[in-house]
Amino acid sequence: MDSNNKYQKLFDLFTTASSHLKYPKISFNSLSNDKVQLYLATKKYIAIKVNGEYVGKIQPFENANGEWDASFRMYQGSTELQREIESFCANPLESAILRGQAYSHCCFCNLELTNKASLQMGYGPICADNYGLPWEYTEEPLAAIDIPTTAAKSIPMDQYHIDQVIESIDNLITPLEGDSNKEKLTTEQCIQLYKAMSTLNAWIEVHK
Repeated sequence: MDSNNKYQKLFDLFTTASSHLKYPKISFNSLSNDKVQLYLATKKYIAIKVNGEYVGKIQPFENANGEWDASFRMYQGSTELQREIESFCANPLESAILRGQAYSHCCFCNLELTNKASLQMGYGPICADNYGLPWEYTEEPLAAIDIPTTAAKSIPMDQYHIDQVIESIDNLITPLEGDSNKEKLTTEQCIQLYKAMSTLNAWIEVHK
């Protein structure tokens, strides 16, 4: 697929996954906790469901120059939800990685991430193979984990993504505040917190 359309990456993920999976899907929870699901329909458009209800699609078409293109359209949902879903679709891998790292849940198989490698990558090795994703995990101490500047360059520094990362930081820190009897963060949680804070720092460096 040769195009500058911003949804090309999403279609490419589904094209790769279709050779491994009968029904590839991408799932995530919105900031308002709506359950969002993206899947490749039989007519080759990407369908959008929210809380189990079909609400829109990304439709491929040939533009006036004879080039591949695609349009995003949602028929229901708040403006904020539509912007959130559209932003995810334009940056599917980076957004899925951030969510996987922040919430310990894979957007590609909708399963919990339970080991250090998957938590660090934001998805597991099976999904990496199915969707053609990079898998470069190495057992390194926390301080050696690279700041995710690649993701920061790829994802726009907009209010949605800032809120997403800040929320993941709050979810880790808030339960520990004002209670000395609370358990300390686990190694995996420390990695998630480090990743989230590093993403904010990287955004500042890239977009300042």
